[in-house]
Amino acid sequence: MMSDDGGRGAEDASGAMGGEVLYEEDGCGLGEGDYAPGAADVMEGGADAAAAADFGGGAPAAGAFPATDDVVQVRVRPGEIVIHIKTSALHPPSVDVAVSAADAAGVAGVEMDAAAAAFVGLTNVPADKRGNGYESFRIRTDLKDFYLSAYNQVKALGGVLTSSGGLRDLSAPVTPGRSRTSLHYTGRAIDLYIYTAMQGATDRYMVTRNGGTDANPEWKLWCVSENAEPSSPLYDASLIQEGEIEYLVWKKGTGTVAAKRTARYFCLSDVLERHGWQRIPARKDWRTTYTSVEWWHFQHPQGLVKGVSRFGDELRAVWPAAKVASSGLALNALWRGRSFSV
Repeated sequence: MMSDDGGRGAEDASGAMGGEVLYEEDGCGLGEGDYAPGAADVMEGGADAAAAADFGGGAPAAGAFPATDDVVQVRVRPGEIVIHIKTSALHPPSVDVAVSAADAAGVAGVEMDAAAAAFVGLTNVPADKRGNGYESFRIRTDLKDFYLSAYNQVKALGGVLTSSGGLRDLSAPVTPGRSRTSLHYTGRAIDLYIYTAMQGATDRYMVTRNGGTDANPEWKLWCVSENAEPSSPLYDASLIQEGEIEYLVWKKGTGTVAAKRTARYFCLSDVLERHGWQRIPARKDWRTTYTSVEWWHFQHPQGLVKGVSRFGDELRAVWPAAKVASSGLALNALWRGRSFSV
């Protein structure tokens, strides 16, 4: 993935690179570990019959629980449930639950965090290699099917899906072109190979202006169709156009200049959006810095809740918790609908 100075972004363990999107930083988020406004204790008391029933059983049989000062607390935060169990007589559990004692005396404080159960990990997906781009890269495992469904439809329409990478390693330094809340850290963002378009008349992709502002324009991306697969169930002839199209070539200082060509093509932005992958606007220095144009960046917000989802939780879904804690990224940032900010 390219950084603002024209160099590559940090390479991940698979050899694929992450990219960048920088948004405004506004608002305020929860402090790390704080309870959200309105969070409530939904159950607090001794480990008695009511507690036993809450955890899936009826009243305990005589002798099932030792006479102790056991305390169970269940707290609800936005997006997670935290269960605290304190006991002076912790016995090895009879069910397959990971529990650790604080010391040899058996006094323990156990936190079973529902957020930890949301770990989804990472997986490799294929891409069409062009130039110095990649033939595979990593994304969140639960987004694999969304990517592959888009990839397969692009192929059926005679197109290519190139890559400058997806995942960014947590150790990648934060710079003016690398936000502390980039979705590339979470495995939710992909970058198409940045030189597949806006270079000249032989590009496989073509870019047109579509919305946004002059400072932060948005783009539509079109892909030249070659060797389509009409027999594929994913082929849709209504998506393919043929004729002259006016597209944009990037020019430093000016931003873009218009050009025309005749081709058979389809709207790649629309195909990606059908499968949940959303575009973003250019950064404000896009006229002078090519890596700020951002026509290549698409991201998948599935499961994110505006004003609730936290960046740190998204990181912990794909990275070890210890690595997230030491990353220096904006873990408290909240999802604002298109980006995370604090």
